[in-house]
Amino acid sequence: MSTDLDPASILEDGLIPGAFAHVFQSSPLGLCIVNADLSYVEVNQTWCSMLGYERDELTELSFLDVTFPEDREIDRGLSERLFAGNIPYFEIDKRWVRKDGSLFHGRLLASVLHKKGSEPWGIGMIEEISPTGESTLVERDRSLVGQLAPGVAHDLNNILMIIASNSARLQKQFGEAPETRAIATAVDRAAGLCRSLLVAGKAEARTPIETAVRDSLKNLDLISTELVPAEISIRISEENAETLVSLSPVQLDQVLMNLVLNARDAITGTGSIEVFTTTTSEAVTLHVSDTGVGISKEIQAQIFRPFFSTKPPGRGNGMGLAIVADIAERAGGRVSVESEPGAGSTFSVILPHVP
Repeated sequence: MSTDLDPASILEDGLIPGAFAHVFQSSPLGLCIVNADLSYVEVNQTWCSMLGYERDELTELSFLDVTFPEDREIDRGLSERLFAGNIPYFEIDKRWVRKDGSLFHGRLLASVLHKKGSEPWGIGMIEEISPTGESTLVERDRSLVGQLAPGVAHDLNNILMIIASNSARLQKQFGEAPETRAIATAVDRAAGLCRSLLVAGKAEARTPIETAVRDSLKNLDLISTELVPAEISIRISEENAETLVSLSPVQLDQVLMNLVLNARDAITGTGSIEVFTTTTSEAVTLHVSDTGVGISKEIQAQIFRPFFSTKPPGRGNGMGLAIVADIAERAGGRVSVESEPGAGSTFSVILPHVP
């Protein structure tokens, strides 16, 4: 369904800078503007070329018409939430069908343009990606993490050396006060995180080590009041935790702490978190359940990607769940989530028993 709207007319309400029309048409990214029913308002030449259509041909179709059939439901659900104001934007990797019938793989970033006195428009930015799909993208993102991690770990170690040195001076001056012991403990934990960064960046080989699940649960119990506010109750069960896994204590602590922090951030006001384990003859599964807002199916498909975050800027870097997934996979395990919007979430990390 086409319109006679020229991109320049988008400038009439004064919400977008005057250079928008030029940027829109000359962008190396595919750009499109759609109505709430996902019919095209305007498309740029890059998007036409990506799909092999002329402009007049493409604007006679809707965004869903050229979407791969199996991806339409995800697109429709996310778009409805976007136009309803439930989410500020969304980003997904998906497929479209070109005019010649071949598949086009791209990454879509969609947001909303609000116009004075009119219905909002959706704007989509599309970047072509590898046809091998999400697994290749995850490896690319993890490669980026691997490149950055050694440098970050090195800089953090330098800072920690200064903190540790001054902490030692304080201990000599004031003795073994609780505050100085707390500083020393925090430095030790931070140093452990640095070692984990080096492992993630493959800057050093990981020496196999066995850790008792019960020990990490006890550590989590000790610091839970610092992680979770008083209005959120947290229950940590050590039942079925008599098992060893092939992770360092720091890595297992990271898994549990990141999952608890994720659960905490999902809860608005009062709520509860439960941490417990189940076992089979082959593996132990760590479960972290919360009574938070829940996660839609389309978002679940993205949450373990590095740097993906639905939190407002400044409240998350999108690395917590990615780190959990990476640690679990390196130990021969995996992580999954069960959730529905409004019904809370349960994250489960399956880790093989030590033979």
